[in-house]
Amino acid sequence: MDRPTTWLKNIPSTTRRFVGLAVFATLLIGIPFLDAIATKGLIYPGVSVAGVELGGQTAEEARAALKRATAQYLNEAFPFVAEELRAALPLPSFLVFDVEETVRRAQTLGATGSFFERAQDRVKLRTSGMSIDPVFIVDETVLNDLLKQAFKLREAQSQNAQFVFAFDKKTPAITIKPEEAGTAIDLSAARRELDARAVALRRDPINLTLAQRSATILATDLEPLQSAVEAIFSRPIPEIKLKEKHWTIPKETLALWITAKKSGNSVALALEENLIAKWLDGLAKEIERPPEDAVFELAPDEKRVTKFSLGVPGIGLPRKENAAAIARAILQNEPAYLTVNETPPKVLNPQGAELAEKYGIKELVGSGTTDFKGSPPNRVKNIKRGADLLNGTLIAAGEEFSLLDHLRPFTLENGYLPELVIKAAEGRTTPEIGGGLCQIGTTMFRTVLNAGLPITARRNHSYRVSYYEPPVGMDATIYDPAPDFKFLNDTGSWLLLTAYVDVKAMRITFELWGTKDQRAVTVSEPKISNLRKPPEKKIIETTDLPPGKVKCTEKAHVGSDAEFTYTVTYPDGRVEENVFKSRYRPWQEVCLVGVEKKAETAEAPVILPSPDATTVPSADTLGVIGDSEIAPPNQSQN
Repeated sequence: MDRPTTWLKNIPSTTRRFVGLAVFATLLIGIPFLDAIATKGLIYPGVSVAGVELGGQTAEEARAALKRATAQYLNEAFPFVAEELRAALPLPSFLVFDVEETVRRAQTLGATGSFFERAQDRVKLRTSGMSIDPVFIVDETVLNDLLKQAFKLREAQSQNAQFVFAFDKKTPAITIKPEEAGTAIDLSAARRELDARAVALRRDPINLTLAQRSATILATDLEPLQSAVEAIFSRPIPEIKLKEKHWTIPKETLALWITAKKSGNSVALALEENLIAKWLDGLAKEIERPPEDAVFELAPDEKRVTKFSLGVPGIGLPRKENAAAIARAILQNEPAYLTVNETPPKVLNPQGAELAEKYGIKELVGSGTTDFKGSPPNRVKNIKRGADLLNGTLIAAGEEFSLLDHLRPFTLENGYLPELVIKAAEGRTTPEIGGGLCQIGTTMFRTVLNAGLPITARRNHSYRVSYYEPPVGMDATIYDPAPDFKFLNDTGSWLLLTAYVDVKAMRITFELWGTKDQRAVTVSEPKISNLRKPPEKKIIETTDLPPGKVKCTEKAHVGSDAEFTYTVTYPDGRVEENVFKSRYRPWQEVCLVGVEKKAETAEAPVILPSPDATTVPSADTLGVIGDSEIAPPNQSQN
């Protein structure tokens, strides 16, 4: 029995210590090494997630186990309780488990760090195990919305103190409604409780906390501001302006905008800019427009432009910036000026751009507009037909433009219609083809004046025509073969004439496009003189009307003279001045009276004292027929 002990004693102590250390090192290194080989590719034993054992499993096995556990957890609605009210919410709508990331974290336990750190973690895992939290994501927006919807009966928004308006009188009565406290779900606490349950896959109900929600603006905050609100309504509300347009804000609408805003410890009077922006939506319908693309197309004979536009920029009304500007203007009692954004039109296509450059059509040289409200249908149609014939006309440099040349022939085949006219020299009413085209002559006259071009032929009407007034003395009559209206293109480049008729507004507009040469134009205000009373009413018997029936075809007009000065200053300093003088003779009222038989002799017209006359819608025609005057009823001549 003593032999082993004797044998060990015979080994030197130094050798025994070395052998012991060698055995210990072998065990210290070899066991973890063998353990690492045995667990290679597996999650280390002792690792679990929310009670789900993953140790000793491959990553694929661990994923499958976690998916089963989390799917079961998500399968049933989760209970929330607020006082006596209970609601179960679908977890998948706001909670998602990240199984891949959870498994990856499980794989790192006992497999990362230094040799001794890994060995230490493995000893701990072998002896007591280790549980990690599952990785998940909560969509707080969806969770909050579901909670508010489910427990809206338990929530009450706080109400700030506010001004109240009564519009029984011109100036509204203004009072203050006190603030009201509210209640709200403590969403942060609900989220913390949900996290605590999700990490352990627990399903015990979450008791929601209802917290009091205080108002931020109190009645005592508004009391010092009441006088400022009263001042706003006691003075005229500032207008909203954009160029020539302006809008007035109804006081009832303004009352809805009045509010107060808190910054730090101070409360200031303010306007709800989001409500102003919504109000601007209505204005935008009048203001906004899409861009119109540029276009320039020639007819095959290259004598006429069939499509033309240099493009029109689009206009947008930015709501946010203008709402802020309106709010500032009202609070400071100043006019509010709207700002707009322009969107440039698309450029011409290469062919169109080349043509515009070739003809020098770059900018607006001059324009003119006249009004023909009250015109009968055939007169309107003749005006539109004349405008259609002129639209797109190219006028060469140095060319004398004749209006009659471009409107002829005045026939039904050319699209003109008849209108009733009075031939004063003959004392009868008769239809004429092309009635109303003096509207074309007058509009062209004013267009050429604005463009600063030399006028080579122009004649005024024989009597004043209300279609063209004001101003007096800026009309031009035309009739085939004379008088004509003519002007000279002395710009040195082509001119393009465009014509637009707005039948709804009863307006006609001419525009001359080309290249400006910086000439300056001034047109003085017309001077009116030599006023003369019209003759007595003239009665013409006719069998075309029932006996005793009266139709007045002419309204009385005073006679007068008018003149204005037309001055053009050219870039080289040369000044051309012309004085346009017009003499309008007085025109008597003319009425037709129905008779069974015309009197054999009628030395003098029958004068009826204030007849119960019916005015017929006759129209004017071109201007002068020989020595006779042509005129529309109630509008006088052409």
